[in-house]
This record gives sequence, structure tokens and C-alpha cells, in this order.
Amino acid sequence: MRELTIGDDFVRTSNLTNADTGVAWDVSGATSIIATVVSSDRATQYCAETTLSDGDTGSDWAGGVVIVNIPADTTGTISGYITGRERGMIELQVDKDGRKTTVRDAVYITTGHIE
Repeated sequence: MRELTIGDDFVRTSNLTNADTGVAWDVSGATSIIATVVSSDRATQYCAETTLSDGDTGSDWAGGVVIVNIPADTTGTISGYITGRERGMIELQVDKDGRKTTVRDAVYITTGHIE
């Protein structure tokens, strides 16, 4: 499982696929893809939303490859919710063809010791 350290940049690859067929989900042409961090029960949003870019190195939106890039100043706000290590979720919302679809990936969220 991926790990997000509070106050660090969180940069990870997310491979989006069709849940039924396993085929890569072509998200090119999406109006937006937004990322945030939420509690494992999805009841609490831990930080502000970040709009992702198809220009990030490694992105291939046509091939379903999205680079989740949440900056350190945004992950730093999670410290108001977590003081140790907990499970959470990276939530992505894809807005394409007038339809919003949300997908989630589990993540460990932990505090760091270096400022």
C-alpha cells in the first residue's frame, strides 16, 4: 500500500482501468481530474482538492496513466486530523464527457519527523 507523509509532496502514478474489463480507461479529453485525501470511511476530507495535469512527466491520460501530484503545503494540512499512522484514501474525480466518476486508492497516512 502506498504511503503519504504529512507535509511532503505526494507524487504517485495511478493506472485507471475499467473495473469490468481491466482495460485502460482513456481519460484524455477530461475536463478535469481532481485529487484529494479522505478518511478510510470517506466521511472526512483531509485536505483541499488539487487539479491534476496531463502535462506531468509520466502521464498518459489516453492510456489511463495519471500522475497524482499533491503538493506539500496541501498534505501539510492533514496534520489537523492525524497524529500517528492511519489508513486513508486518495480520491480522484474524473470529469469527462459531462460525467463525473470517482475512484479511490487506499493509502497509509503518517506523520514525518523532519520539518
